[in-house]
Amino acid sequence: MAAFYQIPVQEGDPVQAVRGFLRRMLELDEIAALLVPSRLPMKDVVMPVLVSDPDALDGCDPLAPSFPL
Repeated sequence: MAAFYQIPVQEGDPVQAVRGFLRRMLELDEIAALLVPSRLPMKDVVMPVLVSDPDALDGCDPLAPSFPL
């Protein structure tokens, strides 16, 4: 049987809800880093970024529609 999970969205901000979920994942000992879409500061382009510090997730955009590879 499939398992379903729900991330609670507060104040109508799903991006912040997903960031919180990713932050909790990085706080686990089993996960060292995550590859997340992030808007680069020098350009308005979304690229994958390897994040190992939970505080670095503030700049990520986990619901970005796509990023070039």
